[in-house]
Amino acid sequence: MNDVDSLLAGIPPANRLLLVAALGDAEPARRAWSAWRCSVDFDEIDGTSSRLVPMLARRTDVIDPDDPVTGRVRGLYRRAWAANERAFAAAEVACAGLATARVEVLHVEALPLATLLGDNGVRPLWDVDVCVSRRSMRTALDVLGRLGWREAPRRTMARWQRWPRHLVRADARLRLIEQRPWPGADPSAWSRAVSTSQSGVRLLGPRDALVHAAVRSQQHWQPPGGYWVADLVRTAAALGHADVGGVLDDPEVLGCAESHRAIDTLTSAVVVADRILG
Repeated sequence: MNDVDSLLAGIPPANRLLLVAALGDAEPARRAWSAWRCSVDFDEIDGTSSRLVPMLARRTDVIDPDDPVTGRVRGLYRRAWAANERAFAAAEVACAGLATARVEVLHVEALPLATLLGDNGVRPLWDVDVCVSRRSMRTALDVLGRLGWREAPRRTMARWQRWPRHLVRADARLRLIEQRPWPGADPSAWSRAVSTSQSGVRLLGPRDALVHAAVRSQQHWQPPGGYWVADLVRTAAALGHADVGGVLDDPEVLGCAESHRAIDTLTSAVVVADRILG
């Protein structure tokens, strides 16, 4: 089984329908939504599906206003929006503390994608990922400890990877990453970061965010369900590519992927997204 077939096999058919309904053109999206509604009991949707459903809240061209689950779809969106707002607020306070201590911060996944998408409700978060330099890691942990963040039990992946550190405070979760935004990433991602108005805080650049979405398709510890497909397609659209396949003809995207030694990974991920969306 090649990479493309393996990636497709890892996305359940019901989730593929949701991805088409959320990301596809109007007519195929309506057909996918209808097929999903006929095959799945909304009262019994699993956790992976419930994290994709909020993307449909704004697809008024797909979901009939009279559909009995319309209100529940919007409810899942509102719940995701509220939870994400709390997570971002907690992360903002944490990053302000780090900035005061002169610790440079690079937001890696949640905030860059939310900024690109312009909507904090369509992508429910697991945690907020921030990257700091190797020399700043001890200072960052000390600062966050004083702000009330505590280290959570290590996940399975930490058995072979020294970092990241998983920190919790109340119901917020922060993933503190050392030096490289993801395993195998090139440090040049720091130089392509997008500055924000918040002193000392930068966002992963949009092309790096696109490559990161593709890389996450290969990471076994990522949650199942094909969330990376949605991130890949929507980030490509934010870069001006209505068809996700267009990123493979974009020299700036390819240059970014090459810096991370991820050309093949990006190509496989784009082919999978293309096949799902038809």
